[in-house]
Amino acid sequence: MTVIAVFGSAFNPPHLGHMDVVRQCLSHVDQVLIVPSARHPFGKKMAAFDLRLKMLRIILQETFNNPDNIIVSRIENTLRHSTDKPIYSHTLLCSLLADALSHGQQAEYRLVLGPDNLEEQQWSRFFRHQDITQQFGVLAVKQRLAVRSTPLRALLQRHNTPPTLQPQVGQKLGKFLCQNNPYV
Repeated sequence: MTVIAVFGSAFNPPHLGHMDVVRQCLSHVDQVLIVPSARHPFGKKMAAFDLRLKMLRIILQETFNNPDNIIVSRIENTLRHSTDKPIYSHTLLCSLLADALSHGQQAEYRLVLGPDNLEEQQWSRFFRHQDITQQFGVLAVKQRLAVRSTPLRALLQRHNTPPTLQPQVGQKLGKFLCQNNPYV
């Protein structure tokens, strides 16, 4: 049976900390499914969905050179057209499982959680968090790189140059962000 880590985030913008999470997941599962938020459950404002997908593909290609076991999914964008509510992790996981079963595939899904979401106060805010733990399981990862999207957006709002961004997002995404800055 294939074990799949489901790594959902705003990826607004994606950064090398996200890539480190993917790297950690790959040592525990067969596949990592990266799921950018289409409608964030906690109401975060985000750059356009397709732009965040493009940024993810840029940083993934530079970091991992497009391996078959890392997939970027548009599923939340599809799900958002069927509801006006936020797309919760439990809903996402159930949808992924139903889709796999409808195609005769056997898969186990694990929700990827970093230290910030593993804290009880934050984890308890997740819709049906206990069901996620029981039905799917959680893959805990560490924050080994101190890179966060909020400070990156602040840098980009100040029109910073690629050398400032590259240690956090890599050379290719740094260049792309400076040429196509959605945060100004």
